[in-house]
Amino acid sequence: MEPMYLDYDINDLTIRINSWFNEKGLKDPIMQYAKLNEEVGEIAHELTRGNKDNDEMKDAIGDTFVTLVGMAHHLGLDLSECINMAYQTIRNRKGKVVEGSFVKDDETKNAEPTKIYGFEMRHVEMAKMLLNEGITPHELKEHMHDFEWVADIIRKDFEKQISAAQNGLMKSCASNKRQ
Repeated sequence: MEPMYLDYDINDLTIRINSWFNEKGLKDPIMQYAKLNEEVGEIAHELTRGNKDNDEMKDAIGDTFVTLVGMAHHLGLDLSECINMAYQTIRNRKGKVVEGSFVKDDETKNAEPTKIYGFEMRHVEMAKMLLNEGITPHELKEHMHDFEWVADIIRKDFEKQISAAQNGLMKSCASNKRQ
């Protein structure tokens, strides 16, 4: 059976989504941020399986949009204004595509490495940020579908810290022996 889609434009959908959030009492933008990450994880889930044009991908993108609309609403932000501001910022931007991501000209001159341990830097930073917020590695992996890289980042970062500590201890011992 084919799913039935209603034919609403984006503006009408935004109003309906905001009303739905109000009716359900969903008013915590922090919880919506967590939900947004979950929905983005569903997009990643579909992408990693090569599913770019199926109902699951459409649902994941739709859920992400709905969550973002609700989050903006409860922050008191107008989504059209947010999108217009972003477009005004990027519309005349000069730069180039590096590893599949647009990099502004002024950022390409002194570009930081985009990968660490073979992982995208943005993934590493997101994992570290969440861990610093008190989320355990188990919770992180549980809530972020198909992000096996999180465990690898944690393991490699831990190994690096252990190695640095061992090297520091060895240098300290060697220094003490000389004295």
